[in-house]
Amino acid sequence: MSGNIKKIAISTGGGDAPGLNAVIRAAALSAIKRGWDVYGVLDGFHGILSPEEYPDGGFVPLTRQRVRGITHLGGTILGTSNRNNPMKYPIARPDGTIEEVDRTDEVVRGFRLHHIDALITVGGDGSLAIANVLAKKGLRLISVPKTIDNDLDKTDVTFGFDTAVGFATEALDRLHSTAASHGRVMVVEVMGRYAGWIALHAGVAGSADVILIPERPYDIHKVVEKIREREESGNKFTIVVVRLFNSLLANPSLGGLDARLEIWQRAIYIIQDFAYTGVGMGMFEPVSLLLYAAYVSKFDIPHAHNLFLQVAVDLGLPGFMAWFIILIKTLQAAIQAYQWQLPVITNISRALAVGLIGSQIALIIHGLTDAVLWGVVRASPIIWLIWALCLALRKITFLESISTPKSLESKVNAKTTCNLINF
Repeated sequence: MSGNIKKIAISTGGGDAPGLNAVIRAAALSAIKRGWDVYGVLDGFHGILSPEEYPDGGFVPLTRQRVRGITHLGGTILGTSNRNNPMKYPIARPDGTIEEVDRTDEVVRGFRLHHIDALITVGGDGSLAIANVLAKKGLRLISVPKTIDNDLDKTDVTFGFDTAVGFATEALDRLHSTAASHGRVMVVEVMGRYAGWIALHAGVAGSADVILIPERPYDIHKVVEKIREREESGNKFTIVVVRLFNSLLANPSLGGLDARLEIWQRAIYIIQDFAYTGVGMGMFEPVSLLLYAAYVSKFDIPHAHNLFLQVAVDLGLPGFMAWFIILIKTLQAAIQAYQWQLPVITNISRALAVGLIGSQIALIIHGLTDAVLWGVVRASPIIWLIWALCLALRKITFLESISTPKSLESKVNAKTTCNLINF
């Protein structure tokens, strides 16, 4: 396989991390010893997708002279980018909108046009996901795991992790004197993306009193107990290390059960602490961020993503019980409305009743899983206006029927309608 290789390329993608230039130098020198030509792709894959933006066409030769003396330098001499993902490349349209297109075929074609036999790509989970797609499309490549988070599967230690731990440990060491002098509880957020490796290693090395990581579920109340125990024993300060959770996370759609579970847990804490009063409409995010920042760092999410939890948070348990009773009674009334047999607009009213029954059932089921309240709030006035119209029309029909009752059946129907209207 290696006998067919004459020319290779090296690219660095994603965030920069210590050790990138050392990897570039080692890979380039090893390839040169084999008699291969080595080229660097500038700014991740941007150099091959937009070569017109570079004087050298997006590729630079990596000779012995070019890689000499770069091992100790930070960053990457090739440049990097975490914005120009070829799988979702942003394209500006004439109307000003941005559309994401797949340009991975262009990447593969660009390497072949430059007669690149193989690629060495250095990056984290995003860059390696791109590399996986390129490999499936026929590009021969090797991936070098690079990320300070150390969160790549089947990898013991990634490039950049050791330096990140050392930096975080030094910061913790410096904070100890300040926390002890002022008697403060300090919450230190460290990076880590999906994993708590930096928090764990730095917390142990930096003598943190509490370490919170996503791999081990934790209860904020137990953290508070730990802080109180330290104060009672004479330690007036506490250092808490927590892995910074990237909000949508880096994902606006809030994908992933773990994220939902953390948000639901935060809602449960609020319900416990504000059981009888609630926090008021629209106060979930500020209250949860203020009181439970050590549990989950940051979520750009304005509600609890569960209808029942959200109502309990806003209104407290008494308000939740009243709301739930109204919800069930509305469903009961809709079912009764479906059974009405009065001659006027029966089909229309029954269709509206079916729609309301379906909406209420969907609301209950969806609310148990992941109710997006803003959509419900926007749609609910329409549902209730139709329902009010249905009741108004039924009342008119009821008055007409009792004014000139024609049969025992009409009287029975009128009584049923009256009971429903009284609800």
